[in-house]
Amino acid sequence: MMRETETKLKVLMWSVTIIGLGLLIHSSYDLYSTDLIRNSGWLPLILVTLGFSYFGTVRIPGVKASVSVSDTLVFISALLFGIHPAVIISGVDAGIQSIKLTKKLMTRAYNVAAMALSVFVSSSIADYFFPDVLGSISRDIQAAQLILPLAVLALLHYLTNSFLIAAVIAVRRQLNLIKTWRESFLWTSISYLAGAIAAGVVCYLVKFVNPIYIVVIAPVFFIVYFTYKVYLDKVESSNKHLAELSSLYDQVSHAKVEWESTFNAMSDAILIFDCERRLNRINDAGLALEKSLGVEDLLRRTCCELSITCDEGLCRVKRVIETGEKCLEELDRYNGSFMLTADPLINEHGQLQGAVFILKDITEQKRLREQLVQSEKMSAVGQLVSGVAHELNNPLTSVIGYSELVQSDSLIRAETRKHLDIVVNESKRARRIVQNLLTFARQYKPEKNLNDINSILERTVELRAYEMRVHSITVEMDLEELPQTLCDGPQLQQVFLNIIINAEQAMLESHGRGHMKIKSQRNRDQIVITIEDDGPGIPPENLNKIFDPFFTTKTVGKGTGLGLSICYGIVQEHGGKIYPRSRAGEGTTFFIELPIITQAQEQEEVRPVVEETEIPSKQILVVDDEEFIAEIVRGVLEQRGHKVVTANSGKAALELLDYGKYDLILTDIKMPELTGDMLYERVRQADEKLARRMIFMTGDTVNNETREFIQKTGNKFIPKPFALDELLNSVNSAITSQAA
Repeated sequence: MMRETETKLKVLMWSVTIIGLGLLIHSSYDLYSTDLIRNSGWLPLILVTLGFSYFGTVRIPGVKASVSVSDTLVFISALLFGIHPAVIISGVDAGIQSIKLTKKLMTRAYNVAAMALSVFVSSSIADYFFPDVLGSISRDIQAAQLILPLAVLALLHYLTNSFLIAAVIAVRRQLNLIKTWRESFLWTSISYLAGAIAAGVVCYLVKFVNPIYIVVIAPVFFIVYFTYKVYLDKVESSNKHLAELSSLYDQVSHAKVEWESTFNAMSDAILIFDCERRLNRINDAGLALEKSLGVEDLLRRTCCELSITCDEGLCRVKRVIETGEKCLEELDRYNGSFMLTADPLINEHGQLQGAVFILKDITEQKRLREQLVQSEKMSAVGQLVSGVAHELNNPLTSVIGYSELVQSDSLIRAETRKHLDIVVNESKRARRIVQNLLTFARQYKPEKNLNDINSILERTVELRAYEMRVHSITVEMDLEELPQTLCDGPQLQQVFLNIIINAEQAMLESHGRGHMKIKSQRNRDQIVITIEDDGPGIPPENLNKIFDPFFTTKTVGKGTGLGLSICYGIVQEHGGKIYPRSRAGEGTTFFIELPIITQAQEQEEVRPVVEETEIPSKQILVVDDEEFIAEIVRGVLEQRGHKVVTANSGKAALELLDYGKYDLILTDIKMPELTGDMLYERVRQADEKLARRMIFMTGDTVNNETREFIQKTGNKFIPKPFALDELLNSVNSAITSQAA
């Protein structure tokens, strides 16, 4: 495109230049062959032309062109001396002006040639129609005879010259020729007409005062020149002002578009009200809130006609406008929560113009905040539960131990035995609750291995297969092939089992039967398990509470309110998520999302199982600050033929060790002054073999320090509360290992 433009421009300029310069040469030759060159008036006219061409040029605003008062001299030359002198003077005029306008030789040559061509064409046409006018210095012509020829000459010269210059500009800038001429040169016609009038006046005066015509011409030239200059300066000033206004308008238009784009791109709803509380502007986010109404329906409505800002009896827009104070509050709108910020709208003069309301959707933010509070609450409750559970373990150990000890007496009555069975069963039930509490409160990482989630699900369903079959509950399983992932299998089984049992109970209570769907699938780097039932669903008011510790809707004796809390903690420890979706009367679906982790941890060394043999009698030291626990352990072990000595503290145990020899030591860990781990270190320093035969009893297995200590020693431990058979199995195992 650029090459095509350059080619057109070169063709145009070279064509005009060759023709115009040819005419100049022809006119110069014709002038030389006549006596006109020796005319006393023509040579001074050339000198005057040179002066005015250099000093009397006025630039045309907006384009690289100019007009000069020397155009008047061209007309005078045509009237007094004829076509060829006029062509030469026009060439001289154009050459001087081009020197000031451009440094390009081709452009200068074109300007000279275009002026010469224009004068030649216009003068030739005028001479054809008015043969007695041009070159009339020696003729007697009346002033009235000059009017029409001069008008035609000026018009033709104006059209020819302006179109030749406009053509170059249009081609160079790739513009329309007529439009370029109309915008840049149409109004310059007045300069040509003014020059023609001035030329007519001068020629008329020269007829009567020939010797001094140059003196007479001078003031006229100055008048015409200053007329040009003032006129064109005004035009240029006006054009500059218009250009500035146009630029300012463009900037304002751009800023308006930019502001509107930004206004509508805001994710927060923005509403602007006037002082009459009518809506003036609303962005796209605001329109999205009022979906039932279009922008035309919303605008000019009062704030109270909208559901966004006002409540019954409370007009926030009115309050902001009347008080001029900022408003900041939280609103519940459109099934979500919004933070409302309202400010008075003040103009640059400090006058109140209305109010600006911004509504930020904080629904998700509130949900995340509630989740954080829930997590912190469960963490705090976990710490509390850990302490409470530990304190419960000691009395439960005594209750279970003494009850089982009495049960072993064959002389007790049947009714007493029945009562003891109740005590033992309820104590064990309490133990399960405490164990659940400890599981909920555990702060250590789960013991993870590579497991197949589908296998865990299948085993869990098998555990409940009989119960579900007899209660007419069907199970539909859709298990997608999954990669093995690093997890604590028993813990996840506890999660699945808890949810399945809850679903069973809900369906049975609702309609005495039910249908359950269990599905597993891979979603990128996660495994998603869904457990869906057709039970009564969870009421909306309970959805945010189901993971709270001790929250339950079951009757007394059927639930402790810890099941889902424990599930939540287990899934969190695995880096996953658990959440329900439910509607009242439409069933409940639990979603469990677990990350896929394929790198297995080191497996714990599996200890060989020693076959049970006849247990010989041993000298055993029992250390516990709880007297009843020490006594029940002593009683059970003595029934098995062991010799038992008890100590109620670590210090007392050390004193007994100084004076006696023992085959086995059973000790509590949490004791005042000298703790079980400190006792172990003292024994290890004195007798390392005896230290390896120590069995630890503790109800604080969730404590990290306790667990690390037990793992470090590698010794056996019995978690409190324990049943008597668990105690005996641990002691027998230790004695058997010692014998081996």
